[in-house]
Amino acid sequence: MNIDLSNNNCLRVAFISTHGCPMMTPGMRSAGGMNVFLKRISPLLSNYGILVDIFTRSHHLRGPEVIQFENNSNIIHLPAGDPEISKNSIAHHLDEFSDNLLQFIYKNELSYDLIHSHYWLSARSGQDLAKYINVPHLFTFHTSAVVKELSGGQTEQEIRKEIELNITESANGIITFSEYESNSIKSIYDTDPNLTNIVPLGVDFQLFQPGDRAKARANLGLNLNDQIALFVGRLERFKGPDLLLSAIAQIRNLEHVKILFVGGDTHDSSFEWLKDRALELGISEKIIWHPAVPQVELPSYYTAANVCVIPSLNETFGLVALESMACKTPVICFDIGGLQSVIADGSTGYKVKPGDTSAMSSKLEQLLFNPALTEQFGGNSLKRAYEFSWENSARKLSEIYRLYATAKQPCFSFQLDNIS
Repeated sequence: MNIDLSNNNCLRVAFISTHGCPMMTPGMRSAGGMNVFLKRISPLLSNYGILVDIFTRSHHLRGPEVIQFENNSNIIHLPAGDPEISKNSIAHHLDEFSDNLLQFIYKNELSYDLIHSHYWLSARSGQDLAKYINVPHLFTFHTSAVVKELSGGQTEQEIRKEIELNITESANGIITFSEYESNSIKSIYDTDPNLTNIVPLGVDFQLFQPGDRAKARANLGLNLNDQIALFVGRLERFKGPDLLLSAIAQIRNLEHVKILFVGGDTHDSSFEWLKDRALELGISEKIIWHPAVPQVELPSYYTAANVCVIPSLNETFGLVALESMACKTPVICFDIGGLQSVIADGSTGYKVKPGDTSAMSSKLEQLLFNPALTEQFGGNSLKRAYEFSWENSARKLSEIYRLYATAKQPCFSFQLDNIS
């Protein structure tokens, strides 16, 4: 769908995503579902008269860099600390990012109808900009520090908890991805029930679709006779890759079983803890390690696998589950978070008690060694995945934006080629 750029009913929205550039490869460093969301949703919003610019931190050594994205969107990189610092260290440079953001807006005479900030690292900058140009500010957690800690994750920075609490009191609205997330926010922060708005995420069906398993395995150099369990995502403790190793180690017959990990940097020293755990369990030879790959390559991995496993102890939504299901590959996960509303237990896969690796192992055996059941669950998964699309997400989000936005900007795309 093409929009008329002379239509005064268009809205201009600034996405603030301090640490998450949509051009980064999910599974590498701190990139994940949020990056996918930004990349997929921004161009589609133009179908509904919403033009988006994304402000993010420079992750290279050059100064502010503007990239023209799809459908009149722009990605603007602003300096804030050394490009190579860790995500947690970015907290020390939030004021610098805010200053550079406001300076960029002022210098180039930009204006927006609405600010939508993503993740706690962006909350203050989003609030600063919204106050500066006097427009509403919406916020999306993506993950919450309190929820992560309650789910068994590591202790989070106090500054994060402070910012997340403050944003629930200052933001005009909060966008969530699932009923679980919405209810959690209401319960933890005692927010107004009308503050949260649910926008389920989607999947790109042109990219993620059923394929030929034999062909996919041949292209990836995988044995056609192996039973393969797939993990896709960052190799962080919170994502539970070690729990998957424990589940696999409990399978009674491992002769033709393989675990395929796709994510992270397998040459990074922080990856060694997982290798050590595999060695302790005596299953090192059962593991295939592969670094993160661009999204365009992921369908081959989903297709090659018999089952996709999501052993996270918390997921706001679980995009990996939808991607796998769209490729007709069933999912086994812990019964947590947004996955509760995506996976139909005993139909599209299995949900087991959080942290119960014995139960996960049992469900793995059922799907790895029962081709007929796996095929049945795969068909059900595909049907279920069709209930989610990025187009529907964009439509719903655009409706919410129009509820909050007040003043309308002329509908044209800013040409940011020659400004800085």
